[in-house]
Amino acid sequence: MTILRNSLRTLATVLAAALAGTATATAAPVPSELPAQSSLPGHPGIDPVFNDPTCVPSPAHPNPVVYFHGTGTDSNDFVDGAHFLRGQGFCLWTHHYGTESDTIRNLAPGHRGLGPIDQSVEELADFVDGVRTTTGAQKVDLVGYSQGGMLTKAYTQGRGAGKVGRSVSIAATFRGTTIDGVVPAVSPAVNAHRGSSEHLVGASTLDQFADSDFTGRITALPDTTPGIIYTALYTPSDLVATPYETSMLEPVEGADVANIDIEAVCGRGFAHQGLPRTTEVIHLVHWGLTRAPGQTTAAPENCRA
Repeated sequence: MTILRNSLRTLATVLAAALAGTATATAAPVPSELPAQSSLPGHPGIDPVFNDPTCVPSPAHPNPVVYFHGTGTDSNDFVDGAHFLRGQGFCLWTHHYGTESDTIRNLAPGHRGLGPIDQSVEELADFVDGVRTTTGAQKVDLVGYSQGGMLTKAYTQGRGAGKVGRSVSIAATFRGTTIDGVVPAVSPAVNAHRGSSEHLVGASTLDQFADSDFTGRITALPDTTPGIIYTALYTPSDLVATPYETSMLEPVEGADVANIDIEAVCGRGFAHQGLPRTTEVIHLVHWGLTRAPGQTTAAPENCRA
């Protein structure tokens, strides 16, 4: 039994390394407290390009853009893209979610998004409500990476109904993941030791297994909602969000959906890790936030400035 348990722990660690985005070491941003008129708490550790209630959006981009990071990463993944968008007249917001969970990975700097996804959905829903109160905006636009993309769906199909204008996802795990075929073989053993597995890799990792209860519930919901403009970015070379079709959206009547193969449009291969920091993805996110309704095909020029 001890040998089996140790083997499961090793396997769980490997799974976590595969599923999670790699946290990037960066210089610590200057912590800042939000002014008194904000309904949100201060966000130490988040780059000051985000969560600035003094930011005035351009008339062309009135909706606040709220980023949802992935598993084992944080908002630093989005800093380059946020600076680019800020220069284009957008105002950017983000929150380090999923940090209050019983996992040893919380001890590693930059490893967030590890708590049960149901809890993270509620945490982010509260944050978005705070952004809307602070800015006076009726709707927000969402950008979600990996687990964050799954969260955009959970949010728009729940408390976010009527509060979202656009949604851009990057290699989202909308239907969970097989982690390149590993999950079906190992999930029975991992689930038999659910408590120790969660402690080692985080509940959100297991929630994203293709055969998990959470994935079953989220898959049963419609992918999209009428009135929202969706852009789903995916890469066939992805070995984390697999099969890559998990990152694609099925439109319902009245929803505007663009499923974009980053590799086909931009002319090269991409791995899952680091996608939000990639120049081509940054520009495709901008395209998704600005494309005209009904314009569901991206072009190579949309991959660059």
